[in-house]
Amino acid sequence: MRPIMKHGLLQNQRDTSSWCVRWQNGMNSMLLADGAILTGTYPDSDVLRRLAEEEYPFVLLGECDIPNDQIDSVQSDHEPASYEATWHLLDLHHRNIGIIIEELELPHHRLRLAGAQRAISEVTGAKLIMISGEDLADAGYFEGLMREHNITALLGAHRNLLDPTFSLLESLSLRVPEDISVICLSMSWSLHMNNPTRVRLNRDEAGQIAVNLLTERLDGTAG
Repeated sequence: MRPIMKHGLLQNQRDTSSWCVRWQNGMNSMLLADGAILTGTYPDSDVLRRLAEEEYPFVLLGECDIPNDQIDSVQSDHEPASYEATWHLLDLHHRNIGIIIEELELPHHRLRLAGAQRAISEVTGAKLIMISGEDLADAGYFEGLMREHNITALLGAHRNLLDPTFSLLESLSLRVPEDISVICLSMSWSLHMNNPTRVRLNRDEAGQIAVNLLTERLDGTAG
């Protein structure tokens, strides 16, 4: 068996239009490998459907809008992790929690929002306030938002907004955790803090499951 080539991996791509150029002269160039694990922030559903129609063995490591019974995919635990992180703050008696998130067109961001909303719905009087990158860019507006809603804790659900969040808190002389609690959904931490409270997503485990699933497909042992 030829090795599963790394050429089939698209890790942390902002857009996956590059998948389309793999059809050269009408042939799928991925056929140079027995199968592929595909990743990307914005998976192209049309390309995924075309690969499935060709019966090319692949596993999508990430989220998309195609039902799981139509393609092989493995997702990280975005919804459960967000639920757990929100409950951590609720257990600390926070009732007005800001969630830092945007780009809700992304399936995994919608899952993170859903997890936080589920936890909030289980506690009478608890509120979830959405905070976007645009809100973080205006210190005066952000400070007013915090006061208006009496926000005492933040859930960092968007990796790219963690550093702006901590920079803003620092500029407003808000200390973590003395003045405000912060918990992050991430495998890494902000440059402004050595190790904030965080809930780690199971990305390593999801990657291993994706490799195992693809191997089973190639060996003909998958269900």
